[in-house]
Order: sequence, then structure tokens, then C-alpha cells
Amino acid sequence: MTENLIEVNDLKKYFPIKGGIFSRTVEQVKAVDGVSLSIKKGETLGLVGESGCGKTTVGRSILRLIEPDSGEIIFEDKDIMKYGRSELRHIRPNMQIVFQDPNSSLDPRMSVKDIIGEPMVVNKKNGADMEDKIGKLLKAVGLNPVDMYRYPHEFSGGQRQRICIARALALNPKFIVLDEPTSALDVSVQSQILNMLEDLQKEFGLTYLFISHNLIVVKYLSDRVAVMYLGKVVELAKTEALFDSPMHPYTQALLSAIAVPDPAVKRSQRIILEGDVPTPINPPKGCRFHTRCRYKMDICDKVEPEFKDIGGEHFVACHLMDKR
Repeated sequence: MTENLIEVNDLKKYFPIKGGIFSRTVEQVKAVDGVSLSIKKGETLGLVGESGCGKTTVGRSILRLIEPDSGEIIFEDKDIMKYGRSELRHIRPNMQIVFQDPNSSLDPRMSVKDIIGEPMVVNKKNGADMEDKIGKLLKAVGLNPVDMYRYPHEFSGGQRQRICIARALALNPKFIVLDEPTSALDVSVQSQILNMLEDLQKEFGLTYLFISHNLIVVKYLSDRVAVMYLGKVVELAKTEALFDSPMHPYTQALLSAIAVPDPAVKRSQRIILEGDVPTPINPPKGCRFHTRCRYKMDICDKVEPEFKDIGGEHFVACHLMDKR
């Protein structure tokens, strides 16, 4: 047994673009193009990057809500890419997801009791004490057990997200993908949800993949952070190391965009990236970031950089590391 709960090796997911009279595949969107990462038991791995870089696709592919085209997904030392439908059904209770928008992920015609209880019914874990279990889950996420008889429209946005989290916990999972769970909420509510997620992780021994645009939130909740750009992970490190000493030019640009709330605090110069994000249909050859990189060298548009450890479990895919 390894200390990793999840290991992802060379994960790829391409979406076909069809055209012509016969709707043949004419192009492919390389949403995830060779992602490798691991998540240790009990830790939170943050996944950040610009919109469209493939973060959500990685999360859903790991759960096989979207079928990957190739790669390995090792969960508790077993490659679930080889699992069929019946085998996946047995492992799904251990792997759950909390979606970004609680409004669209809750059925307005179902009561909270039915929403949280549905996973138990589907997996035949609904006993005489099901209502008691639902009540305990609601208390765990900061709601009242009597709320189980109400409907989603009777709750605020933050309360709806708490219901979604309670549903994810219904089957005692080991791993949860948090797909921007606070981005649709007010700032004051975000802090409450983040603190609750941290408490639940300790109480239930959970492992998180935390997907977000908000770098401050990622810094607060994550043990390690992976940075994605155009379908690939370009940097991965412990949170403190990545925020204190970002090595990839893209990571440096992302961190320079963090707003400092105190005007008296001096901050480093903002790095403005030139040009637009290239299309994932036909990504640049070599390093995918070279079209916007201020440190571009001759090798960058010819050879893809190796994703390697530069020390202290700090991984970077950049030719600049070869010059150090």
C-alpha cells in the first residue's frame, strides 16, 4: 500500500468536433493532454489555472463521470480505468463530487430528505435509521435536522451548497472532488463553507481535489497546489513553496495578479501576459506557454519540457530549469 489515495498517470481526454454531411470528426479539443499527479491520503490538492485549461475535466475524468481516452487512474492501488460498469458501481460510494452551482445540482421537486437519501437508496444502504443518518449529516454541515422536510428553493445559496456537501458525505466517501464549491457564493458565506470543509475533512478523514480560480482560497485550504495550462500541469508543489517561490513563468504571472487588500503594503510588479490563450484544438508545439512567455528561448517552441522534480517535491515543466 502506498501513501497515495489517487494516482493519475498520463491522463488524456479529447472532445471531438464534428462537421460535414456525415458528421465526421474533423478536429479534436485536447482538453486534458497527458496530466500526471497524485493525491495523498487525507490531503487537499488544489488545482488552479485559467478558464478552459482543463481543471474540471480532470476532476470529472478521475471519477469517470467523463470517460478518459487513455491513461491510468489508480485508486487505492487499483487501476479503475480497467473497471466496467458493475465494478465502478461498487467503488463510486468512495468517490464523490460537489459541483460549482448548487442551484442546478439540486432537483427542485425533491425534498432535502430525498436528495440526501437518494444515494443511500440507490446503493441499498437505506435502513430504518436513514432519517437519523440524514439528520446527523445536516447537523455536520451546519443545518437543522428538521430542514430535511423542506425544498431547495427555501434555502439561501450557501445553505444549498451545504446540502450538496451533505449529499456527497451520505455514503462515507474517502475522496471528494470540490469543483469550485464557493465561487457562486458571497464572500462572507465562502469563508463559512471553507471552514466547514476543513472541519469535515478532519472529522471524516477525507481527501480533497479542490478546483478553483481563487488563489487565496486555494492557499488557505490546500496542502499542495498543481497549476494547469492548456491541458497540462506545468507546476506542482507544496502550497507554501509554490506561493513563496513560483518557478514557472505562468505561475509567476498568476500569483502576481492576486489583489492585496492593504494599500500600504508594497507588492511586486504585476506581470501582464501578452497575447491570447492558444486554442486547445491546435496547441503550440514544444512548451505550450512559449507564445506568451517573456523568457522564451529557441528550444521552447521545438521541444516539450520535462515535468521534473527540482527538489523538495517541487515539480516544474520549463526549460528554464535546465539553466539553473
